[in-house]
Amino acid sequence: MKKVSMILALVILSTTILMGCSDGARTDGKIPKSMTGLEDFNNKLDSGDRVILIYGTDGEKGVTQHSKIVAGRYGNSIKNSIVKSDKEVTEEDIKENHIILFGNPATSKFFVNINEYLPIKIQENKVIIGNNVIEDNKIIYRYVVPNPLNKKKYLYVMGVGNSWKISIKYYK
Repeated sequence: MKKVSMILALVILSTTILMGCSDGARTDGKIPKSMTGLEDFNNKLDSGDRVILIYGTDGEKGVTQHSKIVAGRYGNSIKNSIVKSDKEVTEEDIKENHIILFGNPATSKFFVNINEYLPIKIQENKVIIGNNVIEDNKIIYRYVVPNPLNKKKYLYVMGVGNSWKISIKYYK
């Protein structure tokens, strides 16, 4: 049954991501036709576009430290990247840069502020994709969408359910 749920989740996830962010996003901007998804995002990063990697500070101390380490390690592989906590991110950062967001709403105020505008919403131990709900706090998801706060830039979400503690041991 779990295997079927995961396959269903991946199919729903793929369909939802291809549709992009909802029209309810906070910007009035339209998504440029040149924004075509993950390959375009990677090409932009390879060509030197700047990206802010945001980790949360709302979790337990170990969770916050883990998130910062993961963001730093990931950022080391990107030419023009800066790692910031959710408390350090500015409006200028959002306006000028692509964003890679780590964690979930339980660990990041930035995630809380943007969660309702994302195609995949996180609520406690639930991952909500369209009308489908997956009740599993161990789920890991990654997707790229136009940033609902700045549709001319990308938002790449690298999220987890409420299971950060499970993966901390792998980064020590």
